[in-house]
Order: sequence, then structure tokens, then C-alpha cells
Amino acid sequence: MQSTTVRDRQEYTNDRGDKAVRYVINPKETMIARAKQQQIQEAFASWIWKDPERRDALLKLYNDTFNTVRPREYDGSHLVIPGMNSEMKLRKHQLDFVARVIYTGTGLAAHEVGAGKTAALIAAGMYLKNLGAIHKAVFVVPNPLVGQWATEFYRFFPNANLLVSTVDDFTPKNRNRYVSKIATGEYDAVILAHSQFEKIPISRERQIMQLEQQINEIEAAISEMKYEKGENWSIKQMAIFRENLETKLEKLSAEEKKDDLLTFEQLGVDMMFGDEAHFYKNCFVFTKLRNVAGITTSSSQRAFDMLLKCQYLQEVNNGRGRGVCNGDDDKQFHLRVVCHAAIFTAAGAGTVRLVLTLTHGSPTSPSGLPYLSCDRRAAATGCGTALCGSTTCRS
Repeated sequence: MQSTTVRDRQEYTNDRGDKAVRYVINPKETMIARAKQQQIQEAFASWIWKDPERRDALLKLYNDTFNTVRPREYDGSHLVIPGMNSEMKLRKHQLDFVARVIYTGTGLAAHEVGAGKTAALIAAGMYLKNLGAIHKAVFVVPNPLVGQWATEFYRFFPNANLLVSTVDDFTPKNRNRYVSKIATGEYDAVILAHSQFEKIPISRERQIMQLEQQINEIEAAISEMKYEKGENWSIKQMAIFRENLETKLEKLSAEEKKDDLLTFEQLGVDMMFGDEAHFYKNCFVFTKLRNVAGITTSSSQRAFDMLLKCQYLQEVNNGRGRGVCNGDDDKQFHLRVVCHAAIFTAAGAGTVRLVLTLTHGSPTSPSGLPYLSCDRRAAATGCGTALCGSTTCRS
């Protein structure tokens, strides 16, 4: 129920000397109205569950309508990971996540901080590499953690053939040589810093194609909102974003290629794992709703670049091989990025077309109905994101 606001009609004389009318909020009456509104909500919540027959009928209706998809459960207890240090043992939730990545090619490890997401990602990548299911995996990690990831990698897989980037590798004079090394080398994994990953361009043709697609989607949304007589504010926001995209497209079409650096498509990468997914959360989402927590109308170039690269991996791998990322508690990600950037690891992450927050809280809502599980919501919306177990959505 939308909060009530009481406004009083007030006549006044404007700057041109004409009589006009405005509506001013009445704080006292608004407070009284909202208190009554709260009482109505509480009385309704109490009344609706009092009658056992009505309660059973509503529960059946809810379950038949929304609670019909059971998420697949993954069991990795049978897995034996070749080449892993015999002194290192993965815990059950880690093995289950490895199994999810092996079977689906995608995933979001929404474990708590310190639960071993890094080890799970490394094990998943090496298992697929030894299996021959992937050719070359890239691990995209925060700049200060490149060395830490390499150390952890060798701790679990001492014989791994890694290519670990340094600060000097992506200086202007060394960049071409190093990117060519990624493309021509046979490595178990390539570890890149976030800033270095962004310097490897996606092809201009793919960028143009994606921008044109976004412009067409926004134009369709604007036409639909005008037909439905939607809010002018929402239409204006979409029109502004469309103009920005068109400007970006014109610049991209006009510019000449600056150097002969290989594009991301030419590296031979067919699997991507990412660390700290919240760095890529700011993809523009157009919606009819206003003031929705977690929904941004800004667009990040970093997130757009990640989106394009993940879409490419989807295309060449039939929906598999997309990124795995890990983030901090209480972070929220747009479903648009999460769906395309596949294997994510995040502590307390969120996925949504709008935004869901994953928590490790109670499995039922205040009304007594169960929350939809993240996997169930993903299945219901057609999302390909694979989420780790032990988390629930509150939406």
C-alpha cells in the first residue's frame, strides 16, 4: 500500500500577478492518515489468516502460482580434482559450487567472507581445463590482489602453468607484446588485474552492435510508455539516455583504430572468472518505476565493457563460460550483468531484473509465506544465473 500524503489546496498570486493554485503538504493530517493506514494494514494481516479455510486456500494459490519450480541441487562430493595438492581439501559447499560450474558453465558463489570462494573458483577452472572442456581461462581480480591470487593458485595447484600480469606488462611499450603472449601461449590460467582487463578492447563492431541494440530497446520502451501515458519523468530519463548512447555511437563510428592491439575476441579466452563483482554493477537499467533502491540510471563504462565481453563468451560457448565474481557483504548486482557475467562469487550478493538482496536470514516472510529462493526466481524469470545454495531472496 502506497503511503498517504495529505495536501491542502492553497491559492496564491504568482510572479506575473495571476491567481494560481498549489497544494501544500499538511504534516499533522498526513501523520494521522499514515497512522490509520498502518492500523488498516495490521488489521488486514491479522484478519486474513484467522479463517483456516481462507488461509489454506491462499497458501495453495500462492504455491500453485509461484512456488512451482524446485531449483536443482548440485552435489560435488564425488569429484576428484586432478593436480590439486593432496594436503589441500575442499569443503562440501566448495565442491558443490565446483559441480555447479562444471555442469552449467555458470554460477554465483554467494558465500560469506572467508568461506573459500577463491579456492572454489580455482578448483572449478582447473577441473574444466584438465577435462578439456575449456581452452583458456582468465581470472580478473582487483589490482592489489594479483600476487595473492597467484600464491593461492600455486598453493592448491603447484604444477599449474600460470601467466600472472605485473604493472609493467601493460605499459604502452609492453602492452602489445603481453597481449600477444596471452593469445599465443598455452596456459592453465591467465591472471589479470581489473585495470589491465579493461585495457584489452572488445572489437568496435561488437560495441556498435550493442549500442544499436540498446538504442532500439529504449526507443521501444519510450513508445510503449507514451502509449500507456506513463510518467513524463521516466520518458525524459530514457530520452536523455538514448541521446547519450547515440552520441557515443557516433563517436565510436567516426574514430579510427589507434593501435594494432589484439581484441578480446582474438585472445582465445573461453572462460572468465571475476573477483569483486560489485565493481561492475552500474549497467543502465530503464524502468517505469521511480526511486527503487539499487536501481541506477547512470551507466558505467567498466560495466558496459564487462557486459560486452561476457556476451561474447556466451555466444562462443552456447551460454557457458561466463564470469565468476566475488564481492563484499550486502552488495547488489543488476541481473543484466550477473546473467551475462556468469560465474560470480559474492558474499551476500543480489541478483535481479530490478534488485534482490541475498541474505542468510529466515526462510519465511513476516506474513508467514516463504520467500522465493534465488534459483527459483532466476528460473521463473528465465535468468541463466546459477546461484550458490544456502541463500534466500527477500523481494
